[in-house]
Amino acid sequence: MDSEQDYRRLLALAGRLHERYAARQPSFNVFTVLRSPSDEVNLHSRFLHALLDYPDPVSGVRRNLQAFLAIAQIPDFDLVGARVEREADQIDLLVANSTQAIVIENKIWAGDQPQQLRRYRDKLRRDGYADEAIHLLYLTPDGHKPTAQSTAGLAPDRVYPISYREEIRSWLGGCQQRAYDTPPLRESVGQYLDLVQKMTGTDYRDDHMSELKKLLLEEDNVILAQELTNALTETKSELVRALWDEVDDALSNIEGFPQLDDEWAHLRLKQAVLKSIAPGRRTESGLYYGIPGTKGAWLAVAAVDEVWVGVSCDANQYARDHKRLEAALADVGPAHWSSKWAPWWRYPDPTPRIRTSDAASLRILLDHTSRARLVEEVVTSIRPLWNKLNDETF
Repeated sequence: MDSEQDYRRLLALAGRLHERYAARQPSFNVFTVLRSPSDEVNLHSRFLHALLDYPDPVSGVRRNLQAFLAIAQIPDFDLVGARVEREADQIDLLVANSTQAIVIENKIWAGDQPQQLRRYRDKLRRDGYADEAIHLLYLTPDGHKPTAQSTAGLAPDRVYPISYREEIRSWLGGCQQRAYDTPPLRESVGQYLDLVQKMTGTDYRDDHMSELKKLLLEEDNVILAQELTNALTETKSELVRALWDEVDDALSNIEGFPQLDDEWAHLRLKQAVLKSIAPGRRTESGLYYGIPGTKGAWLAVAAVDEVWVGVSCDANQYARDHKRLEAALADVGPAHWSSKWAPWWRYPDPTPRIRTSDAASLRILLDHTSRARLVEEVVTSIRPLWNKLNDETF
């Protein structure tokens, strides 16, 4: 058997299938125009909140909320007088009546905060909710469980993982059907569903997938595909490490720029990158440079999935540094956001997805010109931050 010829044949056949079905995919999505697909606060939580709290125009019943409770397997929740809140007491989404509460912790690719779910549970108990009346939902793209540092001793059955890939995707399909006579809402849900499918790697047509499976079952194609999958992981790792190397080289040209923090220097190496892109994992790779005069803050260029750039500092662990940095950098550099884990951060434009790479992301990593443009965008973001932090008045 000529392995190289077999690989080329399989790739050519799969490529022709891709071209046939890619032409049928919608090319415009308002959500990706306005926000990054990983923006869990300003995109996902906001839109989910709007859908959950949306009343039927005729009956006034929140049918989307009823359907969500069914999918999340929360029976006997009284919706009379129930409120749906966003960012209440730092809880991403809260559904509550006078005696029952549902916490929805929305995690796209951000890491867990220390005792995060435990703190939410404790806060609701102080507000008078009985422990058995508090439901903790942990929403992620793939449905993985929260870390031990987030649950902090909560019994495993107290937290219910749900996923965008399964529960939310199914629920959105129902939301779209329920909006059949409200075209603007129906179209908005459809575009958001398209975004979720891209984010979770489920943006394929059933007939496309059926043809691919049929192709793999021919001869030894499934074995060849497994070998190609292994090679793809290694290749993606090399591309990501090349990006980190090029960013590090470019930042080293900024006068006085700090060295990589020894504690986090391994995040640019092969094992860390491979771990970060492995299926089912949710770890980070990237570059962290310690900020002088702080105990727990770094200039960072990193990715759990999408590449982000900014200042990393956990407000729960280093509250003083976080507050000081947030105030000092509020008006510095291009448009950006602030969060509990980063007082200043943004996505460069363009930004590739590292873990759930789509075709556009891979093209950025493959093309030297696109990668150079990304590196320059990173430097443009980091330089004014360092200039401010390096100022004697800081």
